[in-house]
This record gives sequence, structure tokens and C-alpha cells, in this order.
Amino acid sequence: MKKKAQTIEFEDRGQDYLEWDLDADGYILDSRPYRKDWIGDLVDLTSIQVGRPLRIHIIGATIVSKYPVIKITRHEI
Repeated sequence: MKKKAQTIEFEDRGQDYLEWDLDADGYILDSRPYRKDWIGDLVDLTSIQVGRPLRIHIIGATIVSKYPVIKITRHEI
């Protein structure tokens, strides 16, 4: 059975990541072009909206991304 997933693209403000691939539960599967250390962190799926930053759950804390989402591409894996 295929699961729904999504790719999140961030506004480019010179940061070292522009895209994240998320699984169906919101876990970060990949970060491009850099910052692989985000892999495994959990995005609050209710916070994903174009023009808004994301809430991200990391060990022991919830943070908000500095960069707004500019595009959401949904796909199946």
C-alpha cells in the first residue's frame, strides 16, 4: 500500500536547506541541499501552509522554522 508523503520548499533567504521530504507522519526523510541533521525530526503537519513557517519537534523542544514555506508537493511513496 502506498503512503502519502510531501516535499516542502522554503523561501530562499540564503540558508543551507531549501527542501525537505516528509513521510506520511511528518518525519523529515531528506533535506536539500544541505543540513542532513534535520533527518528524523518531526514536522507538525497541521502547521504546513504556504507563506507560513513550520513547527518542528526536535528532542526536548518544539521550534519554529525561520523560513516560510513557498510550495508543497504531495506524492505517494
